[in-house]
Amino acid sequence: MTEKELHRLGRHDLLELLLTQSREVAQQKSVMEELTETLNQERALTERLKDRLNDKDETIEHLKHRLDDKDENLNRMKAEAEALRAEMESMRERLSDKDLALDIARARLDCMELSILDAPATAYGDRTEEEKEARLLYLRELLQKSKAAADRLRKATE
Repeated sequence: MTEKELHRLGRHDLLELLLTQSREVAQQKSVMEELTETLNQERALTERLKDRLNDKDETIEHLKHRLDDKDENLNRMKAEAEALRAEMESMRERLSDKDLALDIARARLDCMELSILDAPATAYGDRTEEEKEARLLYLRELLQKSKAAADRLRKATE
């Protein structure tokens, strides 16, 4: 409305116009208060969500550190297991070598035992049967000791 039109209006029309505008202002004020309240609620909700998100981030970081620690422990344990496997393999090879040496010694003792039993008395010079038996007994004891040592070694490497 222009200023001329306002001057033409009567007192009653002006009051009605003023009343209408004051109602509109009151209504707009009410809408603005509702929107302000909604905005405040949204801001509070946003702050709560930010706080929760920050808490979750802290938890995630903590869990990442724990996972890193567990990965380090796992890698260390794998390295230790690999070292133990290598050591065990080395022990198996040594045991295999010892078993071979023991088998050779047994074969030699068997040959010696057979040669003592089967050899004529002249091959051993003046040895008597008692001396031969004593020698055979000594060789058998050596064989038993070798077997016992091999068994202990085998048990120690298992």
